[in-house]
Amino acid sequence: MKYKSGILYFTAVTISAVLLVVLYSAYRFTPRRGSPDNNIQITPEQNISTPDDILKEPALPAPTIPIPEVTPSPIVTVTPAPPLKITPTPTPRQQIKKNVVPKNAIGAYETSLMDKSSKRSKNISLASKQINGYVVNPGETFSFNQVVGERTKERGFLSAKIIVNGKYDEGTGGGVCQLSSTLFNAVKKSNLEIVERHPHSKKVAYVGEGRDAAVNYGSLDFKFKNNKDYPVQIKAGVKNGKVYTYILKVK
Repeated sequence: MKYKSGILYFTAVTISAVLLVVLYSAYRFTPRRGSPDNNIQITPEQNISTPDDILKEPALPAPTIPIPEVTPSPIVTVTPAPPLKITPTPTPRQQIKKNVVPKNAIGAYETSLMDKSSKRSKNISLASKQINGYVVNPGETFSFNQVVGERTKERGFLSAKIIVNGKYDEGTGGGVCQLSSTLFNAVKKSNLEIVERHPHSKKVAYVGEGRDAAVNYGSLDFKFKNNKDYPVQIKAGVKNGKVYTYILKVK
C-alpha cells in the first residue's frame, strides 16, 4: 500500500508541476490590463484595421499601363484616273491617208481632188503619168504642154469642164489645169525660176487666188527653169484623194 501511495504521490507532483508550467506560460504570453502600481507588464494591443479605417486609407495608385506609340499612317493622295477617251471609228470620208513626202524633196504641194470618179479626175491622172519622173537638168526649162502633149481623145483624154472667158464650158482634157497649178506651187516652194504662168479667167476652188496656173495646148503654157546646180526630178500623181507634185533633188 505504501508503494502504491508513493507512486500516486509522485504522479500527483509531476502533474502539478506540468500544470504550473502551462499556467505560467499562459500567463506569460496573455496580455492584461492593470494600473501602473501593479508592476504588471502591459503588452500593447496590435492595431487591427476596421472597415472605416480601410475607407480612410489613401487609395493605391492605379497601375500604369504603357500605351504603345502609334505612328499615323502617311496620307496617300489618290489621283483620279483621266476619263477614258473613246475615239469614234472614222467614216470612209474621214479615212483619208496623208501622202509621205520624200526626204530629198526640195518642194512639195498637194490639192484636194474634187470628184474622184469623174472624167476630170481621169484626165488629171493621165497627165500626171506624163510628167512623173521627168528630170530637169541645171539650166534647162520645163514646158508643161511640151511634156504632157496635146490633150486629145485619141490619147485617152475625156471631155470635162473647163473655164473659157470666165465661164464654165466643156473641153477635152478638162481638169488638167489642177495638175499644172499644183506643180506651179511645188516649183515656187523649190525656189526655181518661173518662166511662164497664166491665171484663170475665173477663180478656181482647188487653190487660192494667185496660186493657179492655167494651161491650154497651143496658147497657155506653164514653164519653169532649173536654176540649181543639180538636176531636179518631178514626182506627180493622184493618191488618197489628193493631186500631189514633188520636186526632188537628184543626187
